[in-house]
Amino acid sequence: TQSTWGFRLRHRNFSGLFRAPSRSFAMALALCQSLPYLQTFKTKVLSCAPVAENDKGSKRQKEEKKQQLWDVQLEDTILFPEGGGQPSDVGHIDDAEVTFVHRLEGKAIHKCTQALTVGQEVTVKVNWDKRYDHMQQHSSQHLISAIFVQLYGFKTVSWWMATYPTESHIELGTNDVTSEQLAAVEKRVNEVISGGAPMKVHTYDSLEQALADPNFAEKAKKIPKVDGAVRVIEIPNVDFNTCCGTHLQSTSEMQLVHLSKVEKGKGSCKVYFLAGDRCLVNLRQNLQLQRQLTSTLSTSPDQCIDALKKIQNDMRAMNKTNAKLMTELATLTAQQLIHEANSSKVVSFHRDESNMSFISTIADVFSEVRPHNLLLVSCTEVAGSKEGQFLLVGPEDLVNRFGADFAKSVEGRGGGRKGRY
Repeated sequence: TQSTWGFRLRHRNFSGLFRAPSRSFAMALALCQSLPYLQTFKTKVLSCAPVAENDKGSKRQKEEKKQQLWDVQLEDTILFPEGGGQPSDVGHIDDAEVTFVHRLEGKAIHKCTQALTVGQEVTVKVNWDKRYDHMQQHSSQHLISAIFVQLYGFKTVSWWMATYPTESHIELGTNDVTSEQLAAVEKRVNEVISGGAPMKVHTYDSLEQALADPNFAEKAKKIPKVDGAVRVIEIPNVDFNTCCGTHLQSTSEMQLVHLSKVEKGKGSCKVYFLAGDRCLVNLRQNLQLQRQLTSTLSTSPDQCIDALKKIQNDMRAMNKTNAKLMTELATLTAQQLIHEANSSKVVSFHRDESNMSFISTIADVFSEVRPHNLLLVSCTEVAGSKEGQFLLVGPEDLVNRFGADFAKSVEGRGGGRKGRY
């Protein structure tokens, strides 16, 4: 990308210290946008204030309540603030960890774990692995969205970048995408990637300046409503779209894109995708899983599904037989307890490695024959466990009288009605 200070960065892992000219983030594009491959640079602290409790309400920030954070504004930043579907960068300002960056009235606010001195010169470092992953996913989203429009006229409604290394998704304004369409888009996307098309960045000081450019007026898919700089990402002959995010220099850096599945919705559908290193990570994980499955099932990869289906069918048959046998055992147990009830008004029974269905069957059979006796049955699913279930059945007045007290005595809880607790 040609910077406003007259030199070109040709290598993705550019990490030399760079001192930015004094300027406010609110007045121009930040360095994270004009020099997205810059990993370290020096700047000055403009403001620093402790984060108030009422500013920590989001799900992401709940975990941060345990520690004090500071809102820090710099003269400029290489840490991208959340926006445009792209998550915030993280990194460090000197020794202070930056956990989140967001926009506030045109300014980039850094959530830091330490206070910084206003006017102090600091070194900013971006977590490059995280940033480069964001660049791969975001640039790939532009390409995928553009190819869907080119081939089928399906426009992107929104998109979501998932946490590494899971799948992100693009929401398209169509009811469905067929498997043939998905394959065709994936093929075309990877052709553009292997072709190494440049990803060009166009910047304009204002919307008026952008509209004065015939190239912008002809190709821009969406005219932004902004006060200030306008930024466009172009893949020649493929895409020309306004965007605030950080992007790759070439489609070849996307490495590979896989469109994994389609999820239908009402009036739209989501297409899930993996790009770059996420493809490789998921490939390694899936191959390892495949090897474990074939070893466990003693079969070849193409026969794993059939082997698993056979196991499922066998398990269903076994569970059905087991349920029948347990019902028969519960009935026999109830009959034995009925016999014991001849000499006792209160009968109890416990069985390990059982469940509520088993003791309910006992209670049903018993109470039908001995409605005036009090029966306490209990069970645990695992032998020796200190946790289990119980059922008290009998005359309603007795159950109401003793049920809650018994539950309390065993540090349990429950409820009931009509002679059951």
